[in-house]
Amino acid sequence: MFKATLLVSFLFLSSAFAANPVYKLNINLTLNGKHVASQGLIVNHGEKSEIQQKSANGTGSFIEVTPEEIDGELKKVHLKFTVGVIAKGVRQILSTPEMIVSEGKAGTIEVGEDDGPENFTLTVLANRQPAKK
Repeated sequence: MFKATLLVSFLFLSSAFAANPVYKLNINLTLNGKHVASQGLIVNHGEKSEIQQKSANGTGSFIEVTPEEIDGELKKVHLKFTVGVIAKGVRQILSTPEMIVSEGKAGTIEVGEDDGPENFTLTVLANRQPAKK
């Protein structure tokens, strides 16, 4: 019985140290040449999080992001986004871009043409947060 309890305790402690990473993301969104959002977000590996901004007239923007660690690639993060606008309370997805960024270095995605109806620039800085004890 003692051996089984010791093994279970060891496995529990090991899994606590092997927890999935947590990232702090600093996100900037420019839509049609106008800066619309600068937000900080704490996100768990593999979990989707969202930033949404709306004005009193029901228009706004949203960004969903899911960070994933890349196996074998230390200090790099794969970010999956959904970027969209809100008009009259209805969400419209503009794009679902993805990027791989090095931790501590900003990455940028530009979508659309300058003279197109909807274009945006998304800049992200990702930093791994220290594990909580």
